[in-house]
Amino acid sequence: MPPHPPEGRIPTPEVMAVDYSADGKYVAAGMRDTTVRIVEVQTAAIRELRGHEKGVRSVAFNQDATLIASSGHDEAIRVWDTKTGQERAVLRVPPLVTTDSLQFSDDSRYLVTGSYDGLTRLWDLSSNTLVRSTQGGPVIYVAFLDHDRRILTVGSDGTIVVTGMDGNEYWLAKLETRGLTAGVLSPDQQVLVVGDSAGHVLLVDSESGRLLADKPVRHDDVNSISGLAFTRSGQTVAAVVWGHTVEFLDAKTGETVGELNMESGPE
Repeated sequence: MPPHPPEGRIPTPEVMAVDYSADGKYVAAGMRDTTVRIVEVQTAAIRELRGHEKGVRSVAFNQDATLIASSGHDEAIRVWDTKTGQERAVLRVPPLVTTDSLQFSDDSRYLVTGSYDGLTRLWDLSSNTLVRSTQGGPVIYVAFLDHDRRILTVGSDGTIVVTGMDGNEYWLAKLETRGLTAGVLSPDQQVLVVGDSAGHVLLVDSESGRLLADKPVRHDDVNSISGLAFTRSGQTVAAVVWGHTVEFLDAKTGETVGELNMESGPE
């Protein structure tokens, strides 16, 4: 059986993004109410990080869960100390730019971000400076590959691009889609999971770009998938159904295996 979601709930009207720590101890949620909330899986204790001035669009842990990065509709990317909740860095993007995805490199020196202005940005956290930006279409997901040697970029139009750290392109694929809204890469980097504006979750082979499965979530009133995250085992995907519900899906088949309602708790 895939692992159950943590007991307890995040008492909030709307979750916009979610991420699991690699050690399985924490879940981070980016909230429309401007907070980042950290849930301890074993105790269901919730802590809030405050600093964003508008809703939080994306969250990500580093490899050892000592840091959390978050991006909001306030043109800010914030890096936090997980244990103390202290803000470690603030990176700024141009006005009206929303960063929709971010990820730490394995050594936590770099942060890659993707945004709807079509830019994939690479930041050096040792100096809190922008190293490089790459122009493309609107970006909904970014990730490091191959021990930080390559960067995966997924566009809202279904375009998938892999580039080297030098900016040279390795390969490109294109999915037929209703408009992608979120993505996540499996822990073994074999499967890319993306969600779309019609409430479907798509499983994609990350090497070939081949579509493995296309599954709708079971809610009749769903608008879109706003966030995705793998559990530590890689067997289960958490899909944030815009606003109030997290669906837990089998990572091989896409079938629903559990649900967490953010207003009423786990089902």
